[in-house]
Amino acid sequence: MRMRHAYGSLDWDTTQVLFGQYWDVFGPAYADTIDFRQGDDTGTPSNPRVPQIRLTQKLNLNADNSLKFVLAVQNPVQNSAAAGSNAASSVVANGGYGSMVNVAGQAMFTSKALGVSPGFMGLGMNPLQAGFFGIYGNEKIANNKSIDSYGYGFYSFVPLIKSRDGKDRAMTLSLEAQAVLSAGLNVQKGSSIAFIGTAPNKYAAKGYTLYGQLKFYPTQELGATAGYMRLSAINFDAYRAATTAATSFQKYNEISYVNLTYDLNSAVRLATELEHHVTQYGAKPTGLNSDRGQNNVLRVAAYYFF
Repeated sequence: MRMRHAYGSLDWDTTQVLFGQYWDVFGPAYADTIDFRQGDDTGTPSNPRVPQIRLTQKLNLNADNSLKFVLAVQNPVQNSAAAGSNAASSVVANGGYGSMVNVAGQAMFTSKALGVSPGFMGLGMNPLQAGFFGIYGNEKIANNKSIDSYGYGFYSFVPLIKSRDGKDRAMTLSLEAQAVLSAGLNVQKGSSIAFIGTAPNKYAAKGYTLYGQLKFYPTQELGATAGYMRLSAINFDAYRAATTAATSFQKYNEISYVNLTYDLNSAVRLATELEHHVTQYGAKPTGLNSDRGQNNVLRVAAYYFF
């Protein structure tokens, strides 16, 4: 059995305290693809479900504009390497205190000035949103070495063409974008690997991610989405010099996608998607003919909402 969400909350008019397992505070964007990974390996952090205590405070500026502040302490695990020289990472460290909990936060501005347009999967309407988010933690790896892990980014959602009545999706256009800089956030997919270097001199691998998506609904039932995502290493020379398998390190991964969806009714949706993948390696991997890999994927799907 896998537990997804299990949490409780205390709610007031403008304040909420949440405790339990819920979405990571770091990285608000979800790529709207038919691939259920939603771009978590490229451009949008995977937003894992983590144990946490979260405080959310809303500040109403006027009838149309508000600020939202989120502060949380979270489960410290951010390194997915579970074997080898990193086996002692994150939760416990041999002879040490283990890892410090992550501190994560968001500061978002929301405005109704531009109206609303369809958000994730077109299932709800979102107003203008823009703001910053971040996370910081400290984890122990082999040899009781302590490494700082952190990330920060900017997120925005813009109703370019608003819904005429706040409910109808026909002739609406939405833009969603996100950019992230991070170090050591392998589980959150801020970097393709967690650490570079060799023990006991490992240090956090740095990377950046970019994400942008346009969603257009010509009618209430028909939706079209186009997007781009990229996860890239920072300072290629450091990766090349510090990685034991220099030929296999990934300079960047990127995905471009377009999809169409059609709602037969409120419960059934049909969809198709074309997705293009590119991986650029630091050098030609052993056994391959090129230092660049590409792949095209065609998907068809049927959704049932209940």
